[in-house]
Amino acid sequence: MPITPAERKYLKNKHKGGKSNAKGNQYEEYYAIYQLALLFGKYRTTPSNVYLSTQLPETFVDDLLIVQEGSHKTYHQLKDLKNITWNSNKLKYDFERQRDISMENEERFALKLVYSDSTSSVDTVPESISDCTIAEHFPSHSSIQSLYFDFKPFREAIKSIAVAQHSTDNDLTGIYGALIGAWHTVNTQSHVSLEEILEKVNNIGKGLIMLDVYPMI
Repeated sequence: MPITPAERKYLKNKHKGGKSNAKGNQYEEYYAIYQLALLFGKYRTTPSNVYLSTQLPETFVDDLLIVQEGSHKTYHQLKDLKNITWNSNKLKYDFERQRDISMENEERFALKLVYSDSTSSVDTVPESISDCTIAEHFPSHSSIQSLYFDFKPFREAIKSIAVAQHSTDNDLTGIYGALIGAWHTVNTQSHVSLEEILEKVNNIGKGLIMLDVYPMI
C-alpha cells in the first residue's frame, strides 16, 4: 500500500523530531561508530560495496540504513529511552509498514531495533514482524570514552581494525576519535560509501588503522 498523505505528514514530523533530539543524536552517533568499526573489519578489501545513510525521509524505520554487498538493506531504528515497548509511539506500526513497503519494492532487507534499556521487553519481537526483525541492545553512555571502557563489543571492534596487535588504549582512543571525525563530515549525506568514510578516517588517524583495510596514500 502506498504511503498516504496522513502518513507523509506523520513521517515528516517523525523525521524533524529525530533531527532535533540531541540525546538521541549522540546515541545514534556512537552506534554508527560501532557499526563502522565492524564494517571496516568485514569489508577490508571491498569497502566500495557498502553504503550508509541516516535520517531517511519518507521511511518508517529511518535512523540508519546500511546497504551491503548484493544490495542487502538493513534499516535501523534507535531508541535511547526507558521503559520502551513495541506499543510505544507507534513502534510496531512503523516496523510493519516498513516491512510491507520493502516487500512491495522486492528488496533484500532486514529491520533492526537498537535499544538502550537493558530491562526493556523489546528484545521479544512481535510475531507479525519476527521474520524480518531483530532487536539489539546497545548501551547509552555520556561519552565515547566511557562506552569504550564499559562496553566490550565496542572495544573489541575498535581493536580489530588497529594496526598494532597489542595497541595501547591511547592508540585505540585515536582510532575511535578518527572515526568520529570522519563520521561528522558525512553523517548528513545519503548513500555514502564505506570507502569514502575510510579514506577520511585514514587521513585523520593515519598509521592507526590496519594497513590492509585501505591503501595508504
